[in-house]
Amino acid sequence: MKKDFFFFFQIGIIVPDAQSVSRNLKRFLGWETQKTWETSRVSGRIYRGEATDFACRMDFFQLPGMELEIIQPLTGPSCWQDYLDEHGRGIHHLLFDVNHSADSFAALHAYGIEIEQQGRALPFGDQVFWAYVDSARTLGFTMELTNRREFPKPLPPTTPISGNYANLLGVSIAVNNLDQAMQNWSHILGWQPE
Repeated sequence: MKKDFFFFFQIGIIVPDAQSVSRNLKRFLGWETQKTWETSRVSGRIYRGEATDFACRMDFFQLPGMELEIIQPLTGPSCWQDYLDEHGRGIHHLLFDVNHSADSFAALHAYGIEIEQQGRALPFGDQVFWAYVDSARTLGFTMELTNRREFPKPLPPTTPISGNYANLLGVSIAVNNLDQAMQNWSHILGWQPE
């Protein structure tokens, strides 16, 4: 459903060394890492349609109204490693919390956008998932979808980072054909230019 594609709350960045990047964010911007996870083997992970074992390190920074996720691929084939191999470090995805996940995936499927990698979001309960879709060719960026809003679970409060560099005002997306990208954003996501 197009209305599900208006709430993104995370920017994911792929790097070869998350610890070094997080250290530099603290040094130059004063940001403290608020949580760090290293994923372990979890059943039900899928990469390109196959059950796959992969892992990464994730460092999280909570800005006012936006989460920044720093991801370092560790083991196994993954879309994170693919991105790092092809592009080097950079912005990998925007994370959308969808309220009608089956309808959202069906809407993307109608435009040839399929699930590339997925797994369970264990801290949020067994029914909550995350899934990356192969939207970069069509939309100019990779989308990650989660269904946390379908199965709400109270989480411990996180105090957003404050200071001179804490307010993220926007994200720039570079595309080869802006007119085509805007047309796709309108048709697929329901986004309209201002």
